[in-house]
Amino acid sequence: MGVSMWWDEADSTLLHAKLTKPWTWEDYLKRIDEAIAAIKTRKDTIDAIVEIDSAGSLSSGSIVGQLTKTLKILPENMGTIVVIIHNDFLKAINRLLIRISARAQALVVLADTLEEANSVITERRNRRGGGVE
Repeated sequence: MGVSMWWDEADSTLLHAKLTKPWTWEDYLKRIDEAIAAIKTRKDTIDAIVEIDSAGSLSSGSIVGQLTKTLKILPENMGTIVVIIHNDFLKAINRLLIRISARAQALVVLADTLEEANSVITERRNRRGGGVE
């Protein structure tokens, strides 16, 4: 399957991504570059829900290094990123990254379900002063 991304049908400021085995860091980075290019064309704040089904192929670089790189290149109009992880190892790595990175603390929230992810997005948007944009 790999890495797929799409805009929410009901909300044009919500980007969805799903990483399904088999996926590679090359797949991930290609899709991240495409998503960042699309987000940069927008003036509004863009939130994202990312669901990771499996660890994929982690051979081409460290997880923390790849995720840190991603955080550094996100555009200014990137809002909340809610990550649903179905892999305990990746979940632990993401928790560590959130603890050590101020940027991750500001942007990334872990959730267990899509319903919880949508609730987090709604809550964060209400705190920013607007619901669905």
